Formats: sequence, C-alpha cells, structure tokens
Amino acid sequence: MSGVLGGAGSKSGVIGTTELDYEEGEWSPQLSDGSNNATMNSGSTGGSYIKIGKTINLFGRCTTSSLGSVSGSVRITGLPYTIGTGQKHYSGMGIGEAGNLACSAGENPALVTQLGGTYLHVMQFDSGVGSTNLQAGVWSSDGYLIFSGIYKID
Repeated sequence: MSGVLGGAGSKSGVIGTTELDYEEGEWSPQLSDGSNNATMNSGSTGGSYIKIGKTINLFGRCTTSSLGSVSGSVRITGLPYTIGTGQKHYSGMGIGEAGNLACSAGENPALVTQLGGTYLHVMQFDSGVGSTNLQAGVWSSDGYLIFSGIYKID
C-alpha cells in the first residue's frame, strides 16, 4: 500500500496543508560481515516496514541456518531505505527476543543504525564495558533476533 496523505497540518491551521508520503512493504533481513552473507532460514526470516514521510518504522526477524564464511563483526543488511546522514539520524532498534547467541551473563545484543548505509550494526552491550561490535563467533549457526524500531532518511 502506498500513497500521499493530504491535510496533515496542524489543527489550528498555522502550519497549513502538508502531504506525507506513505508506503507499506516487506524487506529481507540478511546477516553479513560486509563481505560474506550467512545462509538465512527462509521460513524464519522476514520483515516489514511502514514509511511515513522521512520516517521508516521497521520490523524484522533475522534467523540463520549457517554462518558460512561470515567472520568478524556482524551486521543486518537489506534495509528498505538508506539511513540518513548527520547526527540527527542515529537510532537504535529494540530487540524483543534473541536466541542461540553465546552471550555471557550481563551481555545483551543491540542494534544501531549505520549513517548513510542500508544496514544495522549488531552490537553486544556489556554493563561493565559498554558496547562493542558483536562478533560472528557469538552468533551460532541457528542464531536469531526479533526486532523493531524507527530510523530516519534524508
């Protein structure tokens, strides 16, 4: 579904009439190290989005069946729109569930936007150290994340 919403201005009429672009769609999350892609479990991987103006509401489940040659820091690629540039475009995503990750007690996965990119950094938050890039060795062959969040485009 897509289209333009008209008359989205203020109720007092001070702003006037604004048109907002609206679109709903699907996207395919992909775990990668930037060079190599993991094999995704197609029955448990997928996502959707809602675009209103320059705001993208993102929903997804990223589930692997094999890491293949993925090594080093991992990311989730394939976002439907390029994340904006500049400090105002930083955002994080909420993770509702994570499974089959070798995180120690007190360590939790996190997702952060890459400015000007079409991917999310997968981070590992440690209450004693802060956040670092989550490494492929922490993500098992059948690891998964269920997440949602908002990001802005230019």
